[in-house]
Amino acid sequence: MNWLGEFAMLTFLLVFTIKVTVVLALPWLATALFRQWSAAQRHQVWAAGVLGSLMLPPFSVLTPKSYSSAIASTVARTTEHWVPGTNLLLGAVSNASSLMTVNHARSNTLYVSLISLVILIWAIGSILVAIKLAGGLIQVARMSARSTRLQDAEWVRLITGMSISLNVSCRVGVFQSSSPDAMPLTWGVFVPRIILPPSATEWSEERRRIVLAHELAHVGRQDWFLQMCAELLRCFYWFHPLAWLAVARLRQESEQACDDAVLHYGIPAPDYADELLAQALDSSGHTWPAALAIARPSNLERRFIAMLTEPRNRNPLSRRSKLATTFIAVCLLLPLIALRVPAQNQSGKSAAAPQGWFLAGSDPTSYETGVDTQAIYRGLPSAYLKSKQPTGGGFGTLMQDFSASQYAGKRLRLSASVKAQQVSDWAGVWMRVDKGSQVVAFDNMEGRPIKGTAGWQNYEVVLDVPQDATGIAFGILLSKQGTVWLNNVKFQSVGLDVATTGKTKTSLREGPTNLNFEN
Repeated sequence: MNWLGEFAMLTFLLVFTIKVTVVLALPWLATALFRQWSAAQRHQVWAAGVLGSLMLPPFSVLTPKSYSSAIASTVARTTEHWVPGTNLLLGAVSNASSLMTVNHARSNTLYVSLISLVILIWAIGSILVAIKLAGGLIQVARMSARSTRLQDAEWVRLITGMSISLNVSCRVGVFQSSSPDAMPLTWGVFVPRIILPPSATEWSEERRRIVLAHELAHVGRQDWFLQMCAELLRCFYWFHPLAWLAVARLRQESEQACDDAVLHYGIPAPDYADELLAQALDSSGHTWPAALAIARPSNLERRFIAMLTEPRNRNPLSRRSKLATTFIAVCLLLPLIALRVPAQNQSGKSAAAPQGWFLAGSDPTSYETGVDTQAIYRGLPSAYLKSKQPTGGGFGTLMQDFSASQYAGKRLRLSASVKAQQVSDWAGVWMRVDKGSQVVAFDNMEGRPIKGTAGWQNYEVVLDVPQDATGIAFGILLSKQGTVWLNNVKFQSVGLDVATTGKTKTSLREGPTNLNFEN
């Protein structure tokens, strides 16, 4: 990956880290302020934060570019970089982070190395966290594959009846594992599965009801799906403390919400606490990070206190609460999604002429220009010149001029790489040599024009610069409609063996000649 691509990736990472910080800080603050909320309500708030954080990048990219310029201007800043080997300021790269600048980034190897190192560390961290999650999923999937479905009439009757009572609409499979490490747990989205230990067939009716009530509550609340969303968020933002907190709090609140559901089902709190303790003692201490286990030893004490404390808000999540939470989450997310920066521009194009260049021509208002960071050629972004719809039939040019002193008395070659798209008339690289207000040499490639659509090609203009020349102008011109990209611009003094390509005006003669038109 070239340095500009790495910089763009780092900019995106910084921007969305800031946005995710805001999104995850809101549920943390809300649950801290409103401790009287039920566990189900707190879980819903954290779930909204997790889902909102995951939706930020895709929705920000897909949002139309016609976002509020007032919002965008608060986060946009423009910096510049130099093209190596020339004294031409090629363009500007927009950046949302006030902590970073790309001035002379191409030539600053330490800066480029630092960007690469940060991207590498982030990628390695994400891969390691993802590998751990994938390992947990594989472990649970293997245990599930080696389990046997419980099809005994008594189990089927119990599962069916409890599913109706707990408002579980999907079909749930209950399996008995042969693994000695197994403990009651739930996993899966479209076909959720409840995995029970080998001793499940020997359980009493009361123990079966307690365990199934807890696990079916997880299924009805879609806790496993939401927990995996939090785990996925942590894979991308593994360096962010709030991402780890979201995973822990979502799991904690889901377990407590299911405890409340079991108590609402009619199970006495002391009996339920005894069962949780028994399950924890029967387990081998093995943890299942990719599943929702009924008795994780790490949070049993907190759950015991919650279920045995009276009075306490144990209300399930109502339809009104779900709608209110969703509405508030959407209202808070929309401004963050609309808050875009130039680095998020899908086209990769800036909206102004590159620094040091300007737009001119016979009809400059019919054209637009800027820097396209996605049109990379030889590791560098490209300037572009594009006609608006419709054009007035004139031409536009992206150009600049400078003093001719350093090239006076020399033959000068301008070379540039150009890519064209749907050029209806013609385009060309051009150069002009001036002596005061007088044009002494000029070539705009009109005799060898660029037409239609063409990939990157190198073009040259060679002119003599008189000793008394005062200025040199150059650029890329586009007649009528189309788009051209400019890159790899270079100036070089060449020998007289290199032929000139344009017209040169010679000095005035001492007097008139050939008045009789003689050959």
